[in-house]
Amino acid sequence: MAELDVDLELLSQISHQMELRQPNEDAVRTVAVAVSNHFDRRGATDTFEGVVSSATGVGKTFVMGGVIDYFAQARHWSNFAIIVPGRTILEKTIANFTHGSTRDIASKLGVRTALVTVDNFDSPEIARQMENPEVVKVFVFTVQALLRPSEALRRRTRTFSEGLGAELYQWLVEADDLVVLADEHHLYYGEQFSEALRGMNPRAIIGLTATPHKDTPREQIIFRFPLASAIAEKWVKTPVVVGRKDDRSDLLTRLNDGVTLLECKRIALAAYRANDSVEAAVNPFMLVVAANTTEANEIVDILRSDEFRSGDYRDSVLQVDSTVTEEREPGMWSRLEEVDSPDSAVRIVVSVRMLKEGWDVRGVYVLLSTQPSISNILTEQVIGRGLRLPFGEYTGVEMLDTLEIVAHEKFAQLLARAGVLNESMISYRTQTIVTTDQNGDTAVVTTQIPVGDGLVKVDEAADSEAGGLDVWDAEALDSPGAIAISTMDSRYGAADTEIEDLSRPAVVMEAHLSPIHLPKLRQVPVTRRRSLSEVTDEDQIEALGRRLRAQPEDELRRIQITAVHVRGSDGVVRSETRQVTASDLVSSAATLDVDLDSSRGDLVRHVLQLPMVDASSDARTVERSNAERLVNAFIRGLGDEAQTLLAAYAGRSAVRLGQHIQQEMRRANTGIAYIDSYEDFLFSPTRLLGTRTESNDLRGKFSTSIAYTGWARSAFSHAWFDSTPERTVALLLDEEPDILWWARLLNGDLSIVWGSGQNYNPDLLAATGDERWLIEVKADNKITDVDVQAKRSSAKAWVNYVNGLPEVQARGEKWKYLLVSESDIDQAKGSWAALAASG
Repeated sequence: MAELDVDLELLSQISHQMELRQPNEDAVRTVAVAVSNHFDRRGATDTFEGVVSSATGVGKTFVMGGVIDYFAQARHWSNFAIIVPGRTILEKTIANFTHGSTRDIASKLGVRTALVTVDNFDSPEIARQMENPEVVKVFVFTVQALLRPSEALRRRTRTFSEGLGAELYQWLVEADDLVVLADEHHLYYGEQFSEALRGMNPRAIIGLTATPHKDTPREQIIFRFPLASAIAEKWVKTPVVVGRKDDRSDLLTRLNDGVTLLECKRIALAAYRANDSVEAAVNPFMLVVAANTTEANEIVDILRSDEFRSGDYRDSVLQVDSTVTEEREPGMWSRLEEVDSPDSAVRIVVSVRMLKEGWDVRGVYVLLSTQPSISNILTEQVIGRGLRLPFGEYTGVEMLDTLEIVAHEKFAQLLARAGVLNESMISYRTQTIVTTDQNGDTAVVTTQIPVGDGLVKVDEAADSEAGGLDVWDAEALDSPGAIAISTMDSRYGAADTEIEDLSRPAVVMEAHLSPIHLPKLRQVPVTRRRSLSEVTDEDQIEALGRRLRAQPEDELRRIQITAVHVRGSDGVVRSETRQVTASDLVSSAATLDVDLDSSRGDLVRHVLQLPMVDASSDARTVERSNAERLVNAFIRGLGDEAQTLLAAYAGRSAVRLGQHIQQEMRRANTGIAYIDSYEDFLFSPTRLLGTRTESNDLRGKFSTSIAYTGWARSAFSHAWFDSTPERTVALLLDEEPDILWWARLLNGDLSIVWGSGQNYNPDLLAATGDERWLIEVKADNKITDVDVQAKRSSAKAWVNYVNGLPEVQARGEKWKYLLVSESDIDQAKGSWAALAASG
């Protein structure tokens, strides 16, 4: 068999650039391995078909983007057809691949894409792009648009197009590099849909679904990330099935219960935002899934009546089903589209089987289904609408990390059915991987790992009141990957406690501290505008200088000069285009007596003229500061021979340094611009203790729920941490005489933009003399993670930019960034100097 052809470095780059979650990164890598195994290793020529089964809410759209990016770059395939089952998903997917849209993921790809739809494929511009093999085409169609036409119904994809010189469907059939990405793959096993999809004879079909079809061959499921894993790893909300202790199960009671829980969520969210200075927000709402339109009408009439909550919800209900007209629900679709917005007035959405696949919202916090059986409610297509995390990660506030599912059954019945729920949660995690046997031979295998531990979390207090039924032990409350069962009373009580705790008195800064000034930068993600501050590894540039010093001719002979800066005998620096050898340059420059400062200035000017460098007037001061920083690092590498070497190799040194800097700027790819760059603000945030307990035992047993007090140099009287290593570094800072003060940073205190616009918040801030240290603490097994390194690059770029600001220079401050691991902390043995040197 031939060898696999999988570009792991490219996969890692794509994962970083697209900011893929770990399961999505694993899925893209699995697809790359499985396709290479099919074509390269086995030498197959037929269509490859594989299925990626990933839990709703984890982000399969990003898997599609990663697959397109990888195959476009690694195999130079240029035609990708995304097939979707209906209009809702079609519109969402078109937005995903429309540059500049609010859902845009296309700009995250390493290739430029052209979006082709049924509405634009025969336009002259798109037709030209379709004929260009260098353009990566992303076709987005509903499966219905690809069906064979009938006498009564024509299909644009099956009609001759003058622009293409063929039917679009036939054009796709004849493309020898077509990859089909079948969204909701389980829907395409009917005869017509299957023929339309598989009749295109693509190179590969990659199916994506949360629920594979029962007829899918087992070997085709190359990747599975089930709901149990998604809950266990906190990629989605934890579902909590809420019953009642009494026998009331009428519709009005359940609606009242749902709204009560919703109001708890809304109050908790407001308190959480005030507590942690959270900028992003959603509109928490309840989704009611009715059995039919008659029942939906009944539900809406109840909710809009003056008797329900004194009419408070009259104008907050949106009904979405096949019978609803624009006259009855003005602006129905636009209101539904904006339902996640904090400005939305919608509190309850009532639907009849319409809002399933493709309706991706984050604000569903309460789900009420009128299905009488809990097993019918707990299907992934139903609860999937409420699984997405509003903030992208868990908040640590239970009421904001859970989806409340209002059930028919009373609590005792729910417990009796716990075994049924457990069975639905036990599944397998599947991945296709490359292994090497004891003989060194490579094999591609599909692994299956069971997930879901067979426990259903149960609220202890409610369980004890259930009448002596079997109870789970306390460890069940923290069981990963489990659905919780609770009562309405317990959930309401838990919400009251959390809201009260979130509103506890503030912890203020120590009064004796001098005002702390922090730079506030306005940062935005961009695609082209770049800054030299992104080049953060001065050691590499210094090493470049050392290599040139050791073997100048060998190092520089590799460079084909197309433009160099040369100082003439009149002292004027000119740009000349030529190709010369190292000895030519030596003979022409050796007679020049060029002082080091002049050579330094030439190099700085050359760096500032690099095409990738931001040349706008508002960036000039910062860019010059960073150019000087990089040139100085290069000259340090040249050592004592810097003046002689630069006199002899001025042009080649400039080109070599410029190439290295541009390579680093491309590699860093932070893509962050600094606009209206600087605003000075005094650091005096509000701190709320929330649910934390206070302790002055700074070295006692660690817990994330403890607010430690009794510090000597902390800017705040209390501090709390996410990990033991963070607290260890805080103790080191607190006991170090050279530390003037330190502060535990929380979200929003000092945010640094990274990736495509996400905010990164370092763990600690410390002051030593005129130095200001941003400190990040990571476990050993996380220190090399792509995201950690990307945040590090963005933070170092931020530091470089800040240090170039005239206002910061006037205060005599020098900002630095320090990333330390557990091993760094252990080896420092309590020494700040050792920690700063090793990080």
